[in-house]
Amino acid sequence: MLVLALWGGALLLQAALADASTEPSRLCLFRRVTDLPCATCGGTRATLALLTGRILEAVRLNPLVMLGWIAVPPGGAWLMLRRRRGAPPLAPSLERRLWIAAGILLALNWAYLLIARPN
Repeated sequence: MLVLALWGGALLLQAALADASTEPSRLCLFRRVTDLPCATCGGTRATLALLTGRILEAVRLNPLVMLGWIAVPPGGAWLMLRRRRGAPPLAPSLERRLWIAAGILLALNWAYLLIARPN
């Protein structure tokens, strides 16, 4: 439950500290330097859109961040339950495949942001 509480706290903290009117280029150092979105650009604005019920806009701004808000809490809970029940750690081959999948998702998300350039 601690993982879920921390995740919810992070969501609320991000919403409290974010200024939705701030231009994306001012928030992201990578974007300020290169004038290109980074792999997570739009994440704060996507979270704010999610919190205000604008789900499609949130997905448009950054699909990977939206996937993270949906997938991380249950995944964290699953890992916590496994550990509590004394299950062995994930097999190295499975862990490697999960990291590869995460890298592919990050690359696809970045490609989307470079092509779509959502503001």
